[in-house]
Amino acid sequence: MIIGTVDIEIIELFSQNLMAFYSINQIAKLLKKKYPYVNRRVSYLVKQGILRKRVIGSSHLCSLNLANDKCVMMLGMIEVDKRDSLLKIWPKLQKVSALLGEKKKLRNIYCALVSSRKLIVVVDEITEKRSVGGIESLYVTREQFRTLLLDGDVIEDHVILYGFEVFYEFVKGAEKELRNLLA
Repeated sequence: MIIGTVDIEIIELFSQNLMAFYSINQIAKLLKKKYPYVNRRVSYLVKQGILRKRVIGSSHLCSLNLANDKCVMMLGMIEVDKRDSLLKIWPKLQKVSALLGEKKKLRNIYCALVSSRKLIVVVDEITEKRSVGGIESLYVTREQFRTLLLDGDVIEDHVILYGFEVFYEFVKGAEKELRNLLA
């Protein structure tokens, strides 16, 4: 598998709205790239199983294939870049990241993310409700996190600090309901 800069830009576009459907023409316009080149790259990503393509009339609508490990890996790479950028401009978050590393040794943390400048930590059971490193924190169970996803609170506005694969598993598990909500 050979992934180029435009492939990453395409996946990055979808990472801003995980449930989006875009035509190849829309992708080309949003990325300000020529249609034939984007069409070739999208076809490659479809062939790799990273994107799905659905024919509706004369348009081909594309979406992420969250069931594909390559797709999740690419989304994870994008999240790592977003996390690193956020850590540079929000130093307090660096301490939080280190604290989470310590807490992972003591309890099962599925994933941790920042959404609307609030830390959300997904755990088995809630035993604490305090800020972490001075950042407002919300500890939620897997079921409560699913509700947050379906409410749309974290699906678009988030930066994953830990557990990106698990985050995308949660999204994949709620994908059908999320798509129905957007329809």
